Parts: sequence; structure tokens; C-alpha cells
Amino acid sequence: MNGRSRRKPARSNYAKDLERFIEVYILATGDQAWTTFKIADWLIKTGQWEDRQINSIRYLSRQLSAAARQATITDENGNRIRRYHAYRLGPQQPMLWSEMESIHPEQMSESKTMRRNKLAAGNVQLWLDLDYYNKHHNPGEPILFDPDYSNDIAERTQSDDYDDTPPEDDQL
Repeated sequence: MNGRSRRKPARSNYAKDLERFIEVYILATGDQAWTTFKIADWLIKTGQWEDRQINSIRYLSRQLSAAARQATITDENGNRIRRYHAYRLGPQQPMLWSEMESIHPEQMSESKTMRRNKLAAGNVQLWLDLDYYNKHHNPGEPILFDPDYSNDIAERTQSDDYDDTPPEDDQL
């Protein structure tokens, strides 16, 4: 790292409340290998979580976003292409979605930038996690991380169309 101090991103009160729910669940049940589904079920059954309309809207909104991210079309080469793309017009704006066929180039560029930034943030977090693990918990060889995805992209975009008919005897 370059020695600059890192400012911790601000977390919403809602995110902090959810983290407290996790802590309360672990303390109350002793469960050390939990699922978020188990915690949600427990919170509702114990009356610690009450669904409100805004929660229903947020939940459905997240489900719709997940469905939009997973919706694909198939191109002429058989590749799965995302049908819908998310973008923001500004930092304080809500997430907007457009269909591949109608998205404007500036919107597609913003969508690309947002997705790239998310991938970069995930890579940085993975590097930090592995670095910490290797320093504090790994008794063996360090687990290495290579952020260069060039080979992965080449392999995944390589055509799997090939002629699998055996050669004729005179071609051997």
C-alpha cells in the first residue's frame, strides 16, 4: 500500500442495526455457523423484527434488481449477455435501469464504470483479507492473489465450437 490513511466508508444506521441483529442472534442462540435465513426467521419468530411497508418495498426492490442482473439475452455466438444495465446520473441519484437495446452510450459507459469499480473494490477487499489471513492465521505458504484476469477472460470467451468428427483414414 502507499501509506495513505484509509477512511472507512460510512455505514448506514440500517446496516448497523442489521449487524446488531446478527450479534444478538449469536449471543442468544450460541450458533456459530449461521445463515442469514436462520437469523431472519429467528428475528421474526421472536418479535424482534416487524415488517413495515418500506421494508417490503426495499425487499421487493432488491429482488427485482437481482432478477434484472440475472436476465440475459443470447447473442449470435451463443454468449449470454445481460439484458438490463444499471447506472446513476449522479452520486445522490437513485439507480436507474435500461434495456440493452435502448440504453444510451453515456449510460452504458456509466454502467460499465460502476461495475468495474465494484469489481476493483472486491479485489482490494480480497487482497486485504488474504494479506491479513496470511500474516495472522496462515501457518503455511501464503495464499496468493493475482488480480490479472486476462487469461480468465480469454478462456471464458474462447469459442467452444470445434469439429469433433474423426479424420478420414486417408488424412491420417
